[in-house]
Amino acid sequence: MRVRPVFDGSDGAQFDGAQFSLNSRLILDHVSIAWGVDETLDLYEADDVTIQWSTIESSATTGHPEGAHNYGLINGPDGHRITIHHNLFAHHKARCPAVANGPADIRNNVAYNVRHGFVHHNQASGQFNIVGNAYIKGPSDQLIPFYFDGSAGAGLKYFLADNYIDDPGKFTGVVDNPWQRPYLHPSFSRLNKPESHRATTQFNFSRDVPGYTPVTTHRAQDAQRLVLAKAGALPHDVVTKGVLANVARRDGAWGARTVRNLMEGLTPGTAPTDADRDGMADAWEREHGLNPSNAGDHTRVMPSGYTAIEEYINELAAALISEAEGSLAMDQGD
Repeated sequence: MRVRPVFDGSDGAQFDGAQFSLNSRLILDHVSIAWGVDETLDLYEADDVTIQWSTIESSATTGHPEGAHNYGLINGPDGHRITIHHNLFAHHKARCPAVANGPADIRNNVAYNVRHGFVHHNQASGQFNIVGNAYIKGPSDQLIPFYFDGSAGAGLKYFLADNYIDDPGKFTGVVDNPWQRPYLHPSFSRLNKPESHRATTQFNFSRDVPGYTPVTTHRAQDAQRLVLAKAGALPHDVVTKGVLANVARRDGAWGARTVRNLMEGLTPGTAPTDADRDGMADAWEREHGLNPSNAGDHTRVMPSGYTAIEEYINELAAALISEAEGSLAMDQGD
């Protein structure tokens, strides 16, 4: 899914790229969102959320009553239990992401051309894993990968490991403990809390949070390569391709750079035969014991527990991901 709203001059304080601020039990996977005026992705009071393998791009610098408000993603103060992994945040001033409350898993994300990477922007509490992320300085501003706001609520602890910082002239390398030199620098860090808030062992949310599923975690620099190749709606559209080109060239700028033709570079395929117009190809229905002449069997619950239409669509998505993985392997000479 690609979400590209063009600001219409309405209430900029509520003009988000996508808004799920009162939702719960939510997963966004391989979604591309751009051009929000308030937030690009608003999860303000959302609970039990996973955002994965998505691109959060190019927030707007105009249209908000407070002035430039080009922010990435926010969860809190009343959101709880969030996992944000294998996403690209690009061309935002801040909130890449902003999460107020733990338990929170922030891992294997890439942030490019942002001022603030991980922040709270609301009173912070709980436990945070911040692992294997990559923060790459761009041309629009200085880079502050970790901005721990001054507030400290109940049980606040941070576990950080294998976070890669690419900021030529200041620091380039892996950071496990941002309170230690040579990373710590007055113009580069805004930790705002003593090292006593640092945890030395990773939090086991599988044990402590019912229903939590661990994330497959990669080394930060491997994650950077994977995210740039596979995150977002596939195949990548002209907006995401432009952002990826910016990352590769270390150029680009903040702001919503709308395009005239969002389908540019995307070639529609030929739709398969679907006699009953239930959204599933006749050949697939026959392979799975369904009736190509019965328009109602898309709701049949399959042995997996999912409906037939869900299984069909998921297989189409899996094929696109497999194609992206194949292209990545070819680029590496595998």
